[in-house]
Amino acid sequence: MSIVFNSLTEHHDFIHIVIAVLVLGFSLVCALLVFQRGMIDRSETGSRRWVIAAGIVTGLGVWATHFIALLGYQPGFPIKFDAFVTLMSALVAVIGLMIATAIASNG
Repeated sequence: MSIVFNSLTEHHDFIHIVIAVLVLGFSLVCALLVFQRGMIDRSETGSRRWVIAAGIVTGLGVWATHFIALLGYQPGFPIKFDAFVTLMSALVAVIGLMIATAIASNG
């Protein structure tokens, strides 16, 4: 645990960490509201759409939190991000959390 704490305090810009936490909180609230909407929708098609939307909101929120924290990472040498890989990582997060919300909605 001390390795993680040292990394956050020594190798990350503090303002990026604060912004990442705020984005995480905002996206969590939005995702829960959208997911709840899906659970109370009476139609199967409407409910499915809301659950998919919740997965998208959750996936992009998790991805944005992680990416903002990465932008604040300062290891002491230049870092470059590849646009294609960055977009694919967002897609993986969205698909994974869409699957997770679909499973959660059926439980």
